[in-house]
Amino acid sequence: MIKNKTKLTTPYRDQRIIALKVIDWCLEEFGIYADIKLKLGDYNDFKCWGQCYEGETMPAESVSINRYIVEIAKNQTLRDFVATVVHEMVHVKQWETNNWRGEGEAEANKLQYKLTDKLWKENIL
Repeated sequence: MIKNKTKLTTPYRDQRIIALKVIDWCLEEFGIYADIKLKLGDYNDFKCWGQCYEGETMPAESVSINRYIVEIAKNQTLRDFVATVVHEMVHVKQWETNNWRGEGEAEANKLQYKLTDKLWKENIL
């Protein structure tokens, strides 16, 4: 008798896979190229749902690649988790294009759920 083999994943692994898909989609959607280091933790670890900051620029063959650290709290609903990743990626776009108003929060807040819904409509997740 042959048993069906099912690959078991933990929610943490699933969330990492989802976040990386969202990051890749955002980089393509925004038309930018950057190195993103993803850190997942709990809200209590970060004291917020998500944040990003600039890391060290990585030298490449002919151009430098900007590195960003994106930290996301994993203890959120799936939709909020994805929207938080998108929100932080909007900030990455702002840094890469050097285009934002104020601290950039208004644009990130405006786009986070709009782009999250677009991700689902495009069957990315």
